[in-house]
Amino acid sequence: MINYDNNFQTIIKNINIAKSESIYHQEVKCVAVSKLVTHNEIRILNKLGQKAFAESDAIDFQKKVIELHDLNIEWHFIGPIQSNKIQYIATNADWVQSIEKIKHIIRFNALRSANLPKLNILIEVKINNEKNKHGVINEEEIIKLADIIKTQDKLLLRGLMGIASNTSDEKILTNEFNHLKNIFDNINKLGYNMDTLSMGMSNDYKIAIACGTTMIRIGRNFWKNQLN
Repeated sequence: MINYDNNFQTIIKNINIAKSESIYHQEVKCVAVSKLVTHNEIRILNKLGQKAFAESDAIDFQKKVIELHDLNIEWHFIGPIQSNKIQYIATNADWVQSIEKIKHIIRFNALRSANLPKLNILIEVKINNEKNKHGVINEEEIIKLADIIKTQDKLLLRGLMGIASNTSDEKILTNEFNHLKNIFDNINKLGYNMDTLSMGMSNDYKIAIACGTTMIRIGRNFWKNQLN
């Protein structure tokens, strides 16, 4: 039987230790990736104190938003974006972390209700050579997207998101995270005032915190049978 409370407390403890050891002394928000779990499991973790949850499929996202409407949840969308599914996301998400196309920016702004708070936007940056990873590659592309986001009245540019290589090699992970942190800092020096750097997942979030992330996305570590 999964000990959700133990998992939750262990992750929080690990985050706090990693923060205390980071040279950046930054705050770190933890987002629970809930794409493979049930509504009831989300309810359990939410009751323990987890407020931010992330989905990567628009249809599943919509179903969970409806089922869990009574909970105080901050919803993040982190998956590839399909144009015909944007309405589901624009209506229900608080954050979208996977923006990489101009047409999607325009579409999100058009479909976001004026009665809702501005939709928080992260630009996805590709920081490795894996073919199945998404994101823009260079600073010029990022700046172009950032400039367009800043012109949209229902969107709010918050920062960048990246996914590191699927590896246990700490040197590779550190290099990729440092690369994204450098891009983030370089763009902010131009006056973009981004406050969120989303990088780090279950297998590498401690390294990401050491490299300056302000947001991590934790999936299986919340939902596994035993966590140390």
